[in-house]
Amino acid sequence: LIVPSVGGFYSSTFSINSSGSGATGHSLSFDGSDDYVDFGDIGDLDDGSVQIWFNYIGSENGQILVKSVSGVHWGLSIVNGGLALSYVATAGTGWQGHNWDYLNYDNVLNNYWYHIIITRENSSGTIRMYVNGSLVVQKTNATPGTPISNSNPLYLGTHNTSVGWLNGKADELAIWNEDLTASEVTALYNSGNGLDASSNSGNYASASNLQGYWNFNEGSGTTASDATSNSNDGTIYGATWSTDVPFTGATTASALTWSVRAKASLSTYNDNDNYLCVASSATNVFDASYDELEPPAAPGSSISLYFPHAEWDYLLGDNFSTDARPVVALTDTMQVWDFVVKSTDAGEATLTFVYASVPSVPVILENTATGARQTLSNNATYTFTAVADSAHPFRVSIGDTTAPTLTLGASCSGPAILISDSTHTLGWTSTDGFEVDSVLVSFSSDSGTTYSLQASLGTASGYNWTVPDAMVMTGGKLKLKAQDYAGNSKEEVSSYVFAIAGDSLSSAVTAGWTLWGAPINPTNDTMTTNLADDFSGYWVTFDYVDNGYTYNGILKEAEGYWLGSAQNANVDVKGTPVDSNFTVSLSQGWELISNPLVLDVNVDSLTFTKNDTTKTHAEAVTAGWVNSIYSYGSSGYASATTFSPWSGYWMAVLETGVEITYPIHRNGGSRSSRSIENEWMISFDAQVDGGNDGITRIGYAETATDGFDTEHDAVKPPNPPGPEYVSLFIAHPEWNYPLGDKFAKDIRAAVPANGYQEWQLTMESSESDAQLSWTLVNIPDDYEVGYSIDGGQYFDDMRDVSTITISANTEITVRVGSQVLGIGDEPIPTVFALHQNYPNPFNPVTTLRYDLPENGIVTIIIYDMLGRQVKTLINQTQDAGFKSVVWNATNDYGKPVSAGIYLYQIQAGENISTKKMVLLK
Repeated sequence: LIVPSVGGFYSSTFSINSSGSGATGHSLSFDGSDDYVDFGDIGDLDDGSVQIWFNYIGSENGQILVKSVSGVHWGLSIVNGGLALSYVATAGTGWQGHNWDYLNYDNVLNNYWYHIIITRENSSGTIRMYVNGSLVVQKTNATPGTPISNSNPLYLGTHNTSVGWLNGKADELAIWNEDLTASEVTALYNSGNGLDASSNSGNYASASNLQGYWNFNEGSGTTASDATSNSNDGTIYGATWSTDVPFTGATTASALTWSVRAKASLSTYNDNDNYLCVASSATNVFDASYDELEPPAAPGSSISLYFPHAEWDYLLGDNFSTDARPVVALTDTMQVWDFVVKSTDAGEATLTFVYASVPSVPVILENTATGARQTLSNNATYTFTAVADSAHPFRVSIGDTTAPTLTLGASCSGPAILISDSTHTLGWTSTDGFEVDSVLVSFSSDSGTTYSLQASLGTASGYNWTVPDAMVMTGGKLKLKAQDYAGNSKEEVSSYVFAIAGDSLSSAVTAGWTLWGAPINPTNDTMTTNLADDFSGYWVTFDYVDNGYTYNGILKEAEGYWLGSAQNANVDVKGTPVDSNFTVSLSQGWELISNPLVLDVNVDSLTFTKNDTTKTHAEAVTAGWVNSIYSYGSSGYASATTFSPWSGYWMAVLETGVEITYPIHRNGGSRSSRSIENEWMISFDAQVDGGNDGITRIGYAETATDGFDTEHDAVKPPNPPGPEYVSLFIAHPEWNYPLGDKFAKDIRAAVPANGYQEWQLTMESSESDAQLSWTLVNIPDDYEVGYSIDGGQYFDDMRDVSTITISANTEITVRVGSQVLGIGDEPIPTVFALHQNYPNPFNPVTTLRYDLPENGIVTIIIYDMLGRQVKTLINQTQDAGFKSVVWNATNDYGKPVSAGIYLYQIQAGENISTKKMVLLK
């Protein structure tokens, strides 16, 4: 392949031909008139090699070298803008008696230095012409006749005006009496520093075979000295000396900061001298000092690699073998070189890349026709199938160690509810110092544990994503990965999960009564249409309207219902899921509502609006708009902190014109809470078989009063419709509250000094007995906490006992403060009495109460049914009063006793009394 010499590189040492700038030595200049150099008879030119550098100027024909007197017997000429080597094929008599043949090479560029070597191989009679180190044309079986071997002189330029004068420059004429090999020719061209005739430096040919060498470095005079010992000096006629020479040696290598040499090869031919590089003084447009034109392709088979730059609009051509750029910081950008590989033949072509001081940044080769990319390293190769006479485009991009930025839009994250199979438009912003090459969109259905690729996009900032098909999926997350051309990447994941809901939702229902609602806008709102196919036995629903139950045949989103069923079932409803914040009007009184969303909704995230004023749940409670919210489950009523899908809730609504909004929000975040510093509480749990009530609370708050406080006190919900129930409440008919007299929470003001606060709790139940337990929270240690189930006559310590069994419809008196424990209204009993233990049956603790009308020795002993003594509880002198003692079902050795019936007996003075009790295990 031909590589132009002007402004280009000659070898891997990056010697630059600056076309006269800073050149050393001289050349000879011919101005188109009768200028020539006569070397006399230097012997035959048939067998051997001839080298010359020349720079052609002008447009007319002209001879470069000629060996003849009476005719052109051997000559190298410029003919019609190309090179022509003429020789005698068959000897004859005179000019007309000769048969001529030519080696032609077209399209020689004007004002460029070219390196020409012509060789003659004796054994085969083959003549070859090399241009710039590459074979461009050859002729086999070329047998010159005697005239070429005669004693005619050799001329540089011509004195024969009929042929034409040389207009240009010449340098480095050399003659060998052997034909040089292709590798020797290439080495001569790549040397870029002339020959050393004394040592024949580079071993391009043996010193004895160098017949003549004229480097024209004299700079003055009319003699062109032969640097060999053959003394074939030439005489200069008319030609002048010039400092424009075809090479400057390797002294300008420091001008380059770094470079990559790009080589192309196919079969036995190649193009090795192509460079992409940077220099501090280079620009992104044509630089005469660095950028080098690509000459026309050689005749015959060849492969060429060049950098196209039609946008430079350069007079001498659009394709370049060297493309130099300015030095730029490559940490967050890339420099890009586009090049083309073109071969005359089809086959497997190989590209090789050789580094010189390339910085430690990514270097990427792209086959732009196929999009295939390969990260390169020094001496890396890339192989592809070349199509004959087709241009194969490639790109080398160098630099960029910085990842792109990536910011997800709100559409990429939760909280949100997306409709299954719908189109959801995702948006994001991604930037890079060079360019964002691709964005990968991945989806997770398990909250980010695993992801599946949804789309691989280019530089897009949005994507119309088809939401996956799912009945209900609450762990949706998206992950986006932005990658730049160099392979640096940045990932971002949804900051919160979102849900996907389909057009058919279902939920399990257990036999019995369920507070229920459907989180969907049903296609058909008839209750029977939606539920009848889900039950094989009896089922029924009730709505609560105008403070009373009614059969309701209409199913609405956000509406709550009592759903009764005789068996377990899986209920499904078809319709459209709610995918945005949902607002519904509330009626004054008890409102039976449900969560219209497939996502949980925290109670403290609810908002309430009245007369264009919006409040949080806590604010609405304080303002007296709403009060209690209760859920219902297998363990009975509970104060609701979260609204779940498919569940109904009781809400106490105190005002008219109130609207509630269920927001799609982030669950699990920090919740607003009122400070409970200096506050205390007792929570109760009443249980019977099939029923539970765990919502009753009494206590103290700093901002509470002894009357009704919307912020602290809570109304008791309606009793559930099932056959088994238990209800514990504090009655306050004096408060005249519109939603009823029964309260589940009664929080008071501070305990009076040297006094106490007292609560009267009432238990109602479908069963004859119920178990009551309690938990004390933050009650000051200096307060006594007591309870009484005998009308306040005697108070037991609630710190010693946490569970008792009592009869239904029993009132429990609780006091907290001073002088609580022990006697109640009457300080001294009038008669001796032993009371039934409670709870009874018990496990494993029970309390024995007795009344002492006078001081005396008291003995209390536990016996089994065989009369054997089990435990002595008391044996001491006691003062008169209402007394109690606790037995923990252990014997005198501290070991637990077995279940069964036991007797407890008290002896106080002359009084003796015995009762039975039952221990369960």
